[in-house]
Amino acid sequence: MRKNRPFKTGIVIVFLVLTAFAATAYAQQGDVRKGKRIYEQFCVPCHGLEGKGDGTRGKSEHFDPMPRNHVNGEYMNKRPQQELFEVIRNGGFSKNFSHIMPPWKTILADEEIWDALGYVRSMAVPPYQPAGPQ
Repeated sequence: MRKNRPFKTGIVIVFLVLTAFAATAYAQQGDVRKGKRIYEQFCVPCHGLEGKGDGTRGKSEHFDPMPRNHVNGEYMNKRPQQELFEVIRNGGFSKNFSHIMPPWKTILADEEIWDALGYVRSMAVPPYQPAGPQ
């Protein structure tokens, strides 16, 4: 009666792969509520409370270039999820963006970075519409 074992094993493997894919996709959307708290703690000094790139630190230290305006959906919505994740994680210089944007990988866990990115995406006008897996 062990003839069904390969079939059952195959179902389990497919289930595990789909579960892992779903978990990864969910992580890449981030938890906007958690992301807002992270953003307010770490990002507001440069990007501003409303994400317009007008934080007090950017102004007082005369950043050049000024921090990115996260509300600008025309720009932000064109940026792939993975690219933005890597910029937050590894710093702006890692993707030829501003060298002023620090790497957050030693302060924030990857899940927290995805949460912060979820919140950043929620600020865009027009709203960000994910295109599917990136």
